[in-house]
Formats: sequence, structure tokens, C-alpha cells
Amino acid sequence: HPGKGIQAHEKIIVQAIIGVIVAFWMSFKLGWTELWLPYFGHINLGLFIIPFILFVVMLMANAVNITDGIDGLSAGSLIIAYGAFFAIALQQGSNNISLLIATTIGALGGYLLFNIKPAKYQMGDVASLGMGVVLASIAFALDRAILLPIIGIIFIVEIFSVIMQITWKVLFGKRLLKMAPLHHHLEIIGKEESSIVMYAWAVAAIFAVLGVWLSFI
Repeated sequence: HPGKGIQAHEKIIVQAIIGVIVAFWMSFKLGWTELWLPYFGHINLGLFIIPFILFVVMLMANAVNITDGIDGLSAGSLIIAYGAFFAIALQQGSNNISLLIATTIGALGGYLLFNIKPAKYQMGDVASLGMGVVLASIAFALDRAILLPIIGIIFIVEIFSVIMQITWKVLFGKRLLKMAPLHHHLEIIGKEESSIVMYAWAVAAIFAVLGVWLSFI
């Protein structure tokens, strides 16, 4: 439909193509087949690493996109998540990745100044999807993809609130939340937008520290 931007199915196709490229590059070009786990070390997934990477990349792209619904929520949460991976990159001595992350945090920080309530600029689909893909790619590059659900807790909660809403509707014929994703549910029940964002940042920071600690084990 002209003038209405990229459609949902088109976004999924683009995400799938990017995910496949990232997955095949990491698997065949870099020869990655292992997944790191805290306490257990590395487990070999073989070719199953390809669908795993594809799933994680698409999940994080959509999770960040869904979180970008109220002023400052996604940008602040992204800065915290990238900050955690910056600490991990420094600990690993990954200078190139730490430079990339620092640049990304700087850009997000400048953007956040104009995105906190009342927002003058919005991230939009292209930036939010891109930030999710980059976050997932950095996690894989640092061999810490398994920590994404912890370091990116806000994004995971947001996208699973949508999944649960749909599942609940299909199974029981009614809504689980007033509105999905979760931040809209909280708005409807009377929570202030700025309070939602501040609490989300606090939770994100706590889990980011946890994720970094697990990475150092």
C-alpha cells in the first residue's frame, strides 16, 4: 500500500534474510558451532547453531521494536544492555567490538536526550529493528548469546507479553492483559509513563549487572 510504509509480512521477510545471512556467516565463514553456558562451558550444537542464531536475531529485532512504544523506554533499555556487553567486551579484550558498542551507546545517548518525554524524535521500525539485530550479533560475537534474556530482560518481557496475550486469546477467548505489550497494559491501569520507564530502566540495570557477573564466571 503506497504511503503506508513497510508491511508486517515484509518486515518478517527482511528480518529472516538478515538472520540467515548472520547465521550462515557465523557458522560457515567463522566456523562457529558452539554455545557458551555459565558454569558448563561450551556445548556443540553443530548445524543446529544456524536455526538458533536465526531465532535469536529475529526475536531480539522484534523485541526491541515492540518495546519502542513509549518515550525513552527502548533507548534507555538499549543503552543499559549495550553497556553490559561493553563491560564484557573490555573484559575479553575485544577492542573492535568494544569500540562498536561505545559508538552505539554514544549515538543512543544523543538520541535519548530528544526521546525522553515529551519525545521530539521517534526511533521507528528501521532503527529499532536494526538495534535489536546489532545487539544479538554483538552477543554472538562475544560468545555470550545465552545471556541475552538476562541482559535484555525488558525486551524479552515485552515480546513475551505479546506472545502470551495472543496465546491466551486463542486458548481462552479473552485477553490476559488490558493491552499488549506490557507497557501499554500498565498505562491503561493508571501507571504514569515516566514511572514505567524509570522502573524498567532500574530492572534493566539490575539484570545487566547480573548478566555481566555470569559472564565473568
